[in-house]
Amino acid sequence: MAALLLTTVAFWKLDGANPWWDEGWTLSVARTWVERGFYGRLLDGQLAPPGLEAAFPTTGLVALSFRLFGVGLWQGRLPIVLCMLAALALLCWLAGEFYNSKVAWATLFIALLTPVHPLLNPLLIGRQVIAEMPMLAFLLAGYAGLLLSLKRSPWWAIATAIFWAIAVSTKLQAVPFWAISVLAPLLLCLWQRRWRTSALIAGTIAGSVLGAYLLPLFQQSLLADRTLPPAALPDLFSVTAFVPALDVRLFALQTTGTDGLLACLGLAYATWRLGWRDRLQLDSAAAIVRCSLLAFAGSWMLWFAGLSVGWERYLFPATFAAGVFAAALLADLTNGFALRTSIQQLGLSVRHLGLMRSGASSFAAVLLVFATLPLGLQVLY
Repeated sequence: MAALLLTTVAFWKLDGANPWWDEGWTLSVARTWVERGFYGRLLDGQLAPPGLEAAFPTTGLVALSFRLFGVGLWQGRLPIVLCMLAALALLCWLAGEFYNSKVAWATLFIALLTPVHPLLNPLLIGRQVIAEMPMLAFLLAGYAGLLLSLKRSPWWAIATAIFWAIAVSTKLQAVPFWAISVLAPLLLCLWQRRWRTSALIAGTIAGSVLGAYLLPLFQQSLLADRTLPPAALPDLFSVTAFVPALDVRLFALQTTGTDGLLACLGLAYATWRLGWRDRLQLDSAAAIVRCSLLAFAGSWMLWFAGLSVGWERYLFPATFAAGVFAAALLADLTNGFALRTSIQQLGLSVRHLGLMRSGASSFAAVLLVFATLPLGLQVLY
């Protein structure tokens, strides 16, 4: 029932809002490719080089949808919505593997109902022709493949490498954070002398790097004589990725502490569990992949707060992936979402004015949810 409702909402009125700047670039290039066989834009009626459109995997998905269903706004957004649904399904599946089914449902709840900005809600950003959702779908498919390769068969590592290669080619912004996420468990496994697991992870990394190198070559062969060199975009990194201006840094920190509050607390809690309670012991496949996803979301969050331009869109991948850890935090605060027990403990604590540990944790969980849920519902409305 939940899946049917989510799918209905995801596809509702896909053509209901005009495309904005970034959508327009990608839709334009995809349309020109389908209608004229040229991968680029039209400028004054003449063929022109591509520019700020999404990378080839995203633009290719849009062009494929145009080819199958005709050129139109809902057709262009359709593959992005499918990627959004896949990313949500994979995130919840990973949450269930890391923890349990209750945490998986809580992850879905957090992802859809608690974001306090439109650019942080997958139901809204996942209906736009931008690269975030395809990138996350392929990345999470890679994490799922890594988990299966460690738990079941090492042959899943091939699928993992393919998915990760496509993911980092879909949005180059993900490359440093993906690299941190795969090197962190590799180094820990080497430190613990788990040679077989280390070899599997290292082989998967090598396959991913090889795939990311081969994909542009495939694109070049596919588009030979059907495109022009892309327009130069000087100084793009200095206004998006590395912005040392003090006012921007303060704004990014404020955005991190408000819009990303629940995600930051979840990441901090998961880091404490890994480093203090679990003492860096990656004793299962789930623990290894959980560490990898934690490194991805945590490093992205640190970059956003410390270096980025502070635009909420750049925070979205971190808050989306961190939803797993925020759900685990809420689960532990409420003793596994035992709501009746938590409410009773909270009431007992208030009556006796002696906030017991269980009552305090229940109060913290309620406070966290109600600090974000009303704004999240308002954003969706």
